[in-house]
Amino acid sequence: MNPINLEEGKISYENEWLSAEDLAGKIQEKIQLGDRKFAGLAAALERLESALENSHTLECKLIISKNDYLKLKKRGGDDDRECVRKAIANFIRNGEPAEPEKDPAVSVHEPAEVKTIVHCSKCKTPIEVPTDERPIEIRCPNCNAKGRLGSNDEGKMRFKNHFLG
Repeated sequence: MNPINLEEGKISYENEWLSAEDLAGKIQEKIQLGDRKFAGLAAALERLESALENSHTLECKLIISKNDYLKLKKRGGDDDRECVRKAIANFIRNGEPAEPEKDPAVSVHEPAEVKTIVHCSKCKTPIEVPTDERPIEIRCPNCNAKGRLGSNDEGKMRFKNHFLG
């Protein structure tokens, strides 16, 4: 079965990536030369055109956390577009995110999930922040003081000390 690159609109035929126009041109050349052996080219052309007719281009901008990005790369490889395509296709088919392709020769460990913990400026109680969303209002479970966790220009989280008593 000839692989198809839908993004470029090409099919691999005899170790060469050809567009529909390329295939049609090769068929025309064979006909002009009196060579009637072009069934393989015609089948590849038909398969490519069918795949293109039954595809839909979806363009979007996706912003995810660095941790989720690392998980996506682990599951799908180095090509971001291919990673996302695989994950979406698998989710559509199975209703679940793509599973990583297992290579027994490679041992991959999940990176430990990083937790954000801040300390109440009033009573010094550690407070675990439940989300990566920033800025976020936080309430101390011990003294009930409120604060706001923002992000500075370098993207590092900091706790702004403007607690209300």
